[in-house]
Amino acid sequence: MMFFRLLVIILAVFHTWPLNRAQPDHIQKYKRTLAQRADRALAGEQCGSISRKRPPRSAAQQYPLAGVAGRYTRLIDLHLRKSKPVRSCSGECGSSGIDAVELTNWDINEKETFDEPQEETFIWKKEGKQLQRATDSASRKSISEGHPLQTEQGDELTVSLSSLRRVARSLVEFNKEEVPKDTQHTRIRHTDFTTENEDYSGEQEGLQSTAGELWRADVRNLPAKWMTAVYFGRQAEQLKGNPAFGIDLPRSRFTLELWVKPEGGQNNPAIIAGVFDNCSYPLSEKGWSVGIRAADPTGRKDGRFFFSLRMDRALKSTTIIAHQRYQPNSWTHVVASYDGHKMALYIDNSKVGESREQSGDLYSPYIKACRLFLLGGDQSDHEHSFRGHLGGVTLWGYAQTHEELLKGHQSHAERQAPILSQWADFSEVENQWAPYKDHNKPVIVALPVPERQLVSPFLPPQCGVTVCDNADVALSYNQQWQLRVEKHLRYRIVNICKEDGSDPTVSLQQIQLQHQALEDAFRPYNITLELSIHTIYNSSLQRRFILSNCHIAKVGNRHCDPECDHPLTGHDGGDCLRMGPCYNWKRRDGVCNPECNTIHYDYDDGDCCDPEVTDVAKTCFDPESSQRAYLSVKELKELLQLSGSDTLNVFFANNSAREELAGVATWPWAKEALTHQGGMILNPSYFGTKGHNNTMIHEMGHILGLYHVFKGVSERESCDDPCQETTASMETGDLCADTAPTPKSKVCHDPDPVNDTCGLTHYKNTPYNNYMSYTDDDCTNHFTPNQVARMHCYIDLVYKTWVHGRKPTPVPLAPVVIGQDADSVTIHWLNPISGPLAQREGDMSCHLCDENGALHQYAHEATSPHACDSTGYWTPEETVGAPDVYQPCEPSMQAWSPEVNLYEPNMTTPCPQIEGCVLELHFLHPVVPDTLTVWITYTSANQKAIANIVLITENGEMLHTGPQHAFCDIPLTLHFHTSKKVKAIKISTFDKKLEIDAVLLTSRPQNPLCSGCRSLLYRVLREPPIRDDQSPVIVKKPTYTDSDVQRDVQYLYRIQVESDGLFSELSPGLVYTHGEHFCGDGTLQGSV
Repeated sequence: MMFFRLLVIILAVFHTWPLNRAQPDHIQKYKRTLAQRADRALAGEQCGSISRKRPPRSAAQQYPLAGVAGRYTRLIDLHLRKSKPVRSCSGECGSSGIDAVELTNWDINEKETFDEPQEETFIWKKEGKQLQRATDSASRKSISEGHPLQTEQGDELTVSLSSLRRVARSLVEFNKEEVPKDTQHTRIRHTDFTTENEDYSGEQEGLQSTAGELWRADVRNLPAKWMTAVYFGRQAEQLKGNPAFGIDLPRSRFTLELWVKPEGGQNNPAIIAGVFDNCSYPLSEKGWSVGIRAADPTGRKDGRFFFSLRMDRALKSTTIIAHQRYQPNSWTHVVASYDGHKMALYIDNSKVGESREQSGDLYSPYIKACRLFLLGGDQSDHEHSFRGHLGGVTLWGYAQTHEELLKGHQSHAERQAPILSQWADFSEVENQWAPYKDHNKPVIVALPVPERQLVSPFLPPQCGVTVCDNADVALSYNQQWQLRVEKHLRYRIVNICKEDGSDPTVSLQQIQLQHQALEDAFRPYNITLELSIHTIYNSSLQRRFILSNCHIAKVGNRHCDPECDHPLTGHDGGDCLRMGPCYNWKRRDGVCNPECNTIHYDYDDGDCCDPEVTDVAKTCFDPESSQRAYLSVKELKELLQLSGSDTLNVFFANNSAREELAGVATWPWAKEALTHQGGMILNPSYFGTKGHNNTMIHEMGHILGLYHVFKGVSERESCDDPCQETTASMETGDLCADTAPTPKSKVCHDPDPVNDTCGLTHYKNTPYNNYMSYTDDDCTNHFTPNQVARMHCYIDLVYKTWVHGRKPTPVPLAPVVIGQDADSVTIHWLNPISGPLAQREGDMSCHLCDENGALHQYAHEATSPHACDSTGYWTPEETVGAPDVYQPCEPSMQAWSPEVNLYEPNMTTPCPQIEGCVLELHFLHPVVPDTLTVWITYTSANQKAIANIVLITENGEMLHTGPQHAFCDIPLTLHFHTSKKVKAIKISTFDKKLEIDAVLLTSRPQNPLCSGCRSLLYRVLREPPIRDDQSPVIVKKPTYTDSDVQRDVQYLYRIQVESDGLFSELSPGLVYTHGEHFCGDGTLQGSV
């Protein structure tokens, strides 16, 4: 009987196990839907855009550092996902055979004196009483070799292809790196490449500190306008109140004031400061704490400041959470107070929450010895440590009011002295604080006092992407003619012909006709296009059929992809054909048999790709063959390697049999915008032909930042889409207030009433004759003023290198008053939207550098030993370049994910147990790092998403940072103290659904590669003139105090930018009467 019972159980397990495996989770199903939806969207449109591919990034491409206001600004569709990256490898996405090198911790011992104050962090030590700093001597040597240049004449073209698999691949074995085990080295203080997990060790540069060594900062050489702060790193450093200092902790009421600069990505929760019960067992939550925690129940996003308190007599704790997520790497003033009846939390002097759930004394006076004041974490053994800078901490024995907080420290003299206070000066830190238990001591750093933000940043609206989408900036370009002076842009037609010059893709007559149409369309708006023709003489390339949308990996993937369905691809390698018989004796018989020329019969076992047997330009459909009859436009661009940094490239490609595509354009904010993978793709059948001349005008509008006029209606995601347009607006739809909402239409009149899922809608006065509509040449004839303003703004923001001439970009908005007294006024203005630095000819793009000479570079190359997904999405190449996921915390095709084989839901495989799924990223220039920023845009669980991040130095050493917790809506930032140059990083995870969007490596200030970038000069012009000789005042900073003003006299201020002896147009003017009120002077002038 027992045997039969066991048999029943075994049979039940074997029957239910396959069913469980066959049920994909909802995230996997959603990602599969995303991929399929993107594929379907490619076939039915006449216009597309490039927003994501895998180019080696040119230096000039990285304009978002200066121009893009937000990294997680929402962008809905990039109006078609027209391309998918080609896998760069076979069976795996690259591999790394570098073995891990076990290193000990880092401490600095080089000596260097102060220069002028820079935006740099220094580490202090006692010996020598001098400031220590690692110097950067970054090399200009590239990490990876680029493609060789292609000649224009003569040689037979051979397409070098990665081996592309025809079916979904299984995971492959790769070299396993053993995680470094704990060593016998004694852990030293001031370490950086370590975490709470002792399995990870850092880098040691110097001698181990002795036990009695002081760790405070010696500030005798500290320059003016500098401060000292405590830096809590990745070792769970914690401090407790020094018993010798005799801190009498408040028992009934208190105020805690903190000045913190948290890093991106924190433990959940991360305790900054608090008073805890140190006697209870098990540990209790009695006491109070201030820190950062996730407001989202999953713990994966929405990290906010919080204030939690529980009295001894209370049954549970009360927590106040801030109104919005914290800003990483920004100084924030946090105040928590309790008056015996009410808790209150203040962020930057604004009350963000209060509660009356707790009342009475915190604890009995008899157990005050059981209360412990901690910084950087709590009393538990859980990972609740804080990462970031602490610039000030003050504890008061009473509850301050909001009014007292607004007055600042001036009011403190009127009340009792604080119990404990250290503010911007931790020189006597060891007198008040001591390490908690066996935790490491935090680092004392010296850094410049942060400057006060003079004006609010001009951010894009919710539906925008860059500063040019900001309504104030766009309207200024609309209203000020100085911002729309004539601009000459270069563009290049890429024409392929045979080696004797015959059979060009487009004729000279077509080119001339199309150029004239462009001139007629853009010249009235002060935009002149300068034409050049680049002819490629190559017969082999001329014979290839160039596909505009087809991802080559999809040919013969056992799934009919409409964008690849064409006779010259064998109808998607046979996937779009009904499979017929192919007799075995016909295979490999020296004849190309059409019935065998499909993926199902291995393309007649190679006979149809043998040039000695057949005309391969008509019969070779095998995507793995170098003789195949077709190329993707991506492969064409890779072969030609035509830089897009100084001119717009115009390529030609054809549609599949099921498509109507007329053109594809690269958005100005796309990663590819200024690279060889950017530019414009046009159908040669529509180029320079009657009735289709406006196609290129339309695509040029996309290049210059214009959306379709029907974006807010036909391209909305749902009826609740916040970017849908019901009335013309600068913040929704196409972000132009002079184009009325309209559905997609090809008729030259207002469309008929539309009755869709969102209801019946009538559209009147629609912009059907606008170039950004879908009507034909006989109807479209203009751009609107708002559209013209956007185009000029994006030329200044992104395409300055395309413009003929080096005249600097003007200041986009009028100066504003930020202060005044009886005989002076202070004004402030924005930098030009192209950035605050001047560019020298031939030097590195100054968009990569900041005003302190720090180099910011995104990943240049990305590989992974983990198998790529069979759909062609979520590949390592998605992490190359700037971040482009605009809806974090949701699965996105613009990120890398280790989860693979989405068309085969039963085949997903977990990450390997030893080191997990690995992503390796290389940077173009090795640099001494200051910070690393990682955009982790999706995680599947409330756990440490990153198992390890390894920094790979120039000499091959590996520096391990250990596990990291990350929020999906806040980039993870890591701060480093090392003098070794880093050329690459490796990221490991055990979360197969994790998604990484981008990685940014920032060097120490004064990087030699930024030495050619200089700050712009600003000429302040006033009417009446400031000086008797009417010469302007020249300043280096965008702020000026005019001390020659008289009350009730009106003045006009304008700003002119100067660079290398060249002058910009004048900024819009500020009209100011001395003595009048101004915005921000603290005076209430009325109510609305």
